[in-house]
Amino acid sequence: MSRARRIILAALVATALTAAAAALSRVPYTADARAHALLRLSWRARGERVEACRTLGDSEFFALPAHMRQRQICEGGIAPYRLSVRTDSTPLVTRIVRAGDVRATRPLFVFLELPLAPGRHHVHVAFGRADSAAANDGAGPRMDDAVTGQLSFDADVELAPREIALVTYDPDRHALVLRAAGGPGGEAPTPR
Repeated sequence: MSRARRIILAALVATALTAAAAALSRVPYTADARAHALLRLSWRARGERVEACRTLGDSEFFALPAHMRQRQICEGGIAPYRLSVRTDSTPLVTRIVRAGDVRATRPLFVFLELPLAPGRHHVHVAFGRADSAAANDGAGPRMDDAVTGQLSFDADVELAPREIALVTYDPDRHALVLRAAGGPGGEAPTPR
């Protein structure tokens, strides 16, 4: 095949592909025909620091290099937290949230998106220490901005199709709150 014919063939193929792409761009497309609403949980919070300390015996103590010798060894990190979500008395999620690093020293992160049918729903979200300790047990230093005890959000929320209800942590109020995340008209869902 000569060079001229290859160029003409390539031009025809490119024109045909462009015409096909233009035709397909006019085909109606619905991303989600169900038009459900969404409950989004999204927050970052500092959890309570917990430590477990033990005193070394003489054999363990003297086995360590001189620069590492301490009579008391403490290991600790951010306590694990339990997250549970219910809507209209139906459990949706129950999971343990842990700090994201190996030593468990970083903040806790929660991000979940749960589809819901449009309409009114009673939403209950609970977030607290997984070991049932409701307050700082004196095992570590208390951080003023740490999530201590049990946090909960409990309200009726009215959701339109494709509307998003955002439940997040407000560190100033030390509470889970409902915030606007958007909807078809930009309005915020309101607790009822």
